Amino acid sequence: MITDREALLEDGRLVRQALTDCTEIDRKLRDTKQEMTVVAGLIDACVHENAVAAQDQGDYNTRYTELTERFEALQARLMSLQGDRTERERKDDVLSAFLLEIKELDGLDMAFSPQRWNAIVDHVTVYRDGRLVFSFQNGSEVTVEV
Repeated sequence: MITDREALLEDGRLVRQALTDCTEIDRKLRDTKQEMTVVAGLIDACVHENAVAAQDQGDYNTRYTELTERFEALQARLMSLQGDRTERERKDDVLSAFLLEIKELDGLDMAFSPQRWNAIVDHVTVYRDGRLVFSFQNGSEVTVEV
């Protein structure tokens, strides 16, 4: 990783940008919030209309139920989108820390450090044949034959 550090940093920046871009999620969040505002207004109008004018209660209940179910579906979508955004922010933090560690490798003592290990290595898979596969936080892998 140290020998091709600049290429790794550039790849890491591209991966970080792709995995953490929230532009589309933010647009969907705005659209969902706007639609929730509209549906909430329709619910209020439905309730107000029922309060001031006599109407068939079966029709009113059907319309009210449809609107509240639509609103609840929008709330669920909003929560899902917010969760997606939070996950992307978490990935951004992890990838930023990884890239910072790689960037600072030139000036660092190359002795083992648990903090450096955790910042760089995601996991290691050990196979029966003695082969080790190191999976890094940026998604790359290195296989070591023992």
